[in-house]
Amino acid sequence: MKILNIYLGIWIFIYSFSVYAEPSDKVVEFISILEVAADEGDDVANYHLGNIYMEGLEGVKKDYKKGFHYLMRASKSGYARAQYNLAASYKLGEGTTQSREEALHWYALAAAQGHAKAQLQAALIYQENGFYSKAQGLLNLAARQGLVDAQFILAGMFQIGKGTPQNYRSAYIWYSIAAANGDSDAARLRDGISKELDSETLSEAQNEAGKIFASIGSNE
Repeated sequence: MKILNIYLGIWIFIYSFSVYAEPSDKVVEFISILEVAADEGDDVANYHLGNIYMEGLEGVKKDYKKGFHYLMRASKSGYARAQYNLAASYKLGEGTTQSREEALHWYALAAAQGHAKAQLQAALIYQENGFYSKAQGLLNLAARQGLVDAQFILAGMFQIGKGTPQNYRSAYIWYSIAAANGDSDAARLRDGISKELDSETLSEAQNEAGKIFASIGSNE
């Protein structure tokens, strides 16, 4: 793993400071080292190879099937970052047959390990399928990890009462947090919601939003 990490650093250097029409000798060497580690079961190597082929990095020709193969290896071993990317492959039909069911399966596995973006994507699929309570639970987890989109959508669910009882106080809190993270639409909706709250409840909601926002920042 120490050797692999060294070469990952080399890869970052190459990728950051050079552009090739074709893979350079260093890139080819790096990929060969990754392939050896991947065949020995290294999840990080499988994950990075999957991304290299999926995205066509550093002049490497895109090969969705090969990328999918490596991501699947790491995903089956429980590597959350690979599971997230594998889910996206199923969602888009890249390297495999498009399947929302498989996408949800792998997003859910990554989400269970605390992967915030996977929590958001799984929640969106649950929401599309009408499983609002499951969606709300995952959005709450992702929102508390600082994902603005999750914060905004969660606030909306509280505002209209989907997956949870309608609660303007909670809607105000999450719109406030999303607004503090730069979402201008959230700021507008927060101001509208404030008219539904009495002064005492509004003050409590503002204090709660401040506490949650601070706790999110301390976990970053």
